[in-house]
Amino acid sequence: GRWAGEISNRKPDGELETIWLMLSVVEDTTRESRQVVGVLSSISQLLERHKALETAANHDALTGLPNRRLLADRLRQAMELAKRNRKLLAVCYVDLDGFKPINDRLGHAAGDEVLRVVAQRMTAALRGADTVARMGGDEFVLLLGNLAHVNEANKLLHLLMFELGQPMDVFDQQVRVAVSMGVTVYPTDDSTAEVLLVHADKMLYTAKADGKACLRLYPGD
Repeated sequence: GRWAGEISNRKPDGELETIWLMLSVVEDTTRESRQVVGVLSSISQLLERHKALETAANHDALTGLPNRRLLADRLRQAMELAKRNRKLLAVCYVDLDGFKPINDRLGHAAGDEVLRVVAQRMTAALRGADTVARMGGDEFVLLLGNLAHVNEANKLLHLLMFELGQPMDVFDQQVRVAVSMGVTVYPTDDSTAEVLLVHADKMLYTAKADGKACLRLYPGD
């Protein structure tokens, strides 16, 4: 005697909107006369609000990149895909060299602009199926999947290091940063998602200790 569901409804101006429709059967005392009462409720704004909240929960507010939460999901999916297709997945931790002096000298607004430019350059330099996530501060994580050989990752990452090292104009000032990278490759490194990130982070610290502006691959020397 009842039904409820989500449907599309056309408004008087011709625009489609999503509505929630509830239908209820009404009978008289003899249970012979039956009518149906429908109640329509617009939920377009509710759905838009839900999408906005979902985006905010899974993306970095400053750069629009996936955050830690979405990265965890992307990493698990990428690992499953790599194992199924017998391909390699490179997990890379990236840290900016020279970011703090820019932030201190020009201010936090300039630092934020540098992070936005870096995010844009990373996204543009990598392939569409790759993931670029911001971990916080000036640290990022890259997921490079569908690799036949580790040299493919090495080539992509060195190209990215070159692109990120180019000067950028920030508030009428030209600045530049370099990057240090720590990388591990799955399933050569057959660890869990959490441990893969730990290994990549460990190699990032090795790169920093080795003079910065370089890439180090797990397990190292």
